[in-house]
Amino acid sequence: MFFIENEGQAVARTDYWQSVQAQAGYVYLSWNAGAARLLVPDAAKHLLREMRGAEYVIISKGALHGRDAPELVFEDGSDAAVQIHMR
Repeated sequence: MFFIENEGQAVARTDYWQSVQAQAGYVYLSWNAGAARLLVPDAAKHLLREMRGAEYVIISKGALHGRDAPELVFEDGSDAAVQIHMR
């Protein structure tokens, strides 16, 4: 598990960036003070360009490999919105 120090809705500090998961390019979703925060490591920063074009983000529960898992859809009005399925 990762350490996250919060300042309200903001992430003040975290050790996530040095983790094996971050090095592998996995994003991490955390919640605090009513806000979802998506940590996007350098290995996945190519996703940011497409995410920035979104008008809003839908966070829902879907299925991944037969198990419930969070999914994020960065809705930009196109037929090819960025989707992230989390483990």
